[in-house]
Amino acid sequence: MGDATYSGERYDPLLANALAWADHHARYEFVKASFSGGRLLDVGCGLGVGAAALAGAFAAVRGVDTSAEAVAAASRLRSSATVTFSTVSELRRDAPGPFDVVTCLEVIEHTTHQRELLELVATFLSKGGVAIISTPNRAWAERRGLVNPFHVKELHEAEFFELVEAVFPCVQRWRQVQTSGAAVIAEASAKQVSTVLATPRQQHAAVGVDEVTNFVAVCSWQPRPMATPVSVLDASCSWPAELEALVRATERRVDERDQLIREQDRLVATLKAERATLAELNAQLAARVDRLVRGLELPEASGRPLRWRLADRANDVLKRTPLHYGLKRLLSR
Repeated sequence: MGDATYSGERYDPLLANALAWADHHARYEFVKASFSGGRLLDVGCGLGVGAAALAGAFAAVRGVDTSAEAVAAASRLRSSATVTFSTVSELRRDAPGPFDVVTCLEVIEHTTHQRELLELVATFLSKGGVAIISTPNRAWAERRGLVNPFHVKELHEAEFFELVEAVFPCVQRWRQVQTSGAAVIAEASAKQVSTVLATPRQQHAAVGVDEVTNFVAVCSWQPRPMATPVSVLDASCSWPAELEALVRATERRVDERDQLIREQDRLVATLKAERATLAELNAQLAARVDRLVRGLELPEASGRPLRWRLADRANDVLKRTPLHYGLKRLLSR
């Protein structure tokens, strides 16, 4: 995995660059800021990064994905006492009941069955619950010539919200923008945004609507208060500490890999030296065998090879042994 790069199919914090970090964690912080508590279902959990990031704010988190391989990796890397993972079919079989919060972040663009996906989200949402659904802004990617091969159908703003509002009666429209990091903001304030950086006193320049990277829909069955805007670089956010921990973990993995490489190099050098020694010994043995064979094949004055003469000598010795005479008497009876 050391030579891999962030592919865009599933978010992996060990492969993503800083911008991808900010892009994803802004949405996690947005969810935690306004909707913490209760039980959360993360639809399209991938490798489980989002589910694990949300775990501390909810009593129980369950991540589901259509990929059994992704679920197995998430279970191995990020499951805990409050975080579990399963496939969608396993979730349907278990029938765990409605969830207080259902997230479906950056998933809808990966399928052509978008209405069916939203209806699945609605199926697992409780009467008083809230669903947070996000997707990239197709116009933003088109303006920059960006193409993600894993995105089957990206959406423009009107397409996305019309699709969501056809399933949920109450929808808050939010936009996500990139500044020095990433922020999730209400649609009404999109023309003038100040992003909080390390401390509330540090401000960044305003960002226009044409810089919207993602759309976020906050869906419910009944009206609810507006959610809280966030920035991943707000001092209250936890992602810098998470990033630092991941950097340390990555550095440890790099050190372990380097140590393994050094050990491998040492073993290779040892094997090469041993092979050279064996080759030399084989050459010496081959030379000795060759000399011995040549000596045995040398003819004597009588014309008989030495090996024949040695065989005759051995027969003579055998004939003089008591065993030979005893066998001879026994056979003559």
